[in-house]
Amino acid sequence: MADLHGNSIPTLHLRQLDFLLGDGAGVESLYPPEGDPVYFKAFVSGSHEVCDRFVRVDYFAEVPNYGTETFRALFTYSHELKCFRCWAFSTQSEEPATFAGDFENGSLIMVSEPYRTAHGLQRLRQSFTPLASGGYFFLSERWDLEGWTKYCSVTFVPPN
Repeated sequence: MADLHGNSIPTLHLRQLDFLLGDGAGVESLYPPEGDPVYFKAFVSGSHEVCDRFVRVDYFAEVPNYGTETFRALFTYSHELKCFRCWAFSTQSEEPATFAGDFENGSLIMVSEPYRTAHGLQRLRQSFTPLASGGYFFLSERWDLEGWTKYCSVTFVPPN
């Protein structure tokens, strides 16, 4: 199927993201740069956008000492760049974070351009690993002078 500009929708590539679809919840571990780990319940809901060009993932959590955190991420595949792309719109950032990446060893690995967060200018690497039982493991790492450092992680499982 082509859109009005003649660009075909990357249907085969987007099928690789089917593990992001549906609802999930898990206990997230956040490792802020300035303090002790924080643990809280997090929720996601993944779906196809009406145009089928994007997979949308909505996230919600009440983070102790930080407040409400929500984001909407839009994933697609770029034939021109030959990689997956993602734009993540967050309550904590004025501008969306932009990511690019691909599958490595069964996980979708996405690396951001530097952007402003509640913890200052950050560059993140996010891994989405599908689980055989449904849902996925999510790991986010931030770049610092020692390399990639764990920032947060959660296993999202579908409701019973």
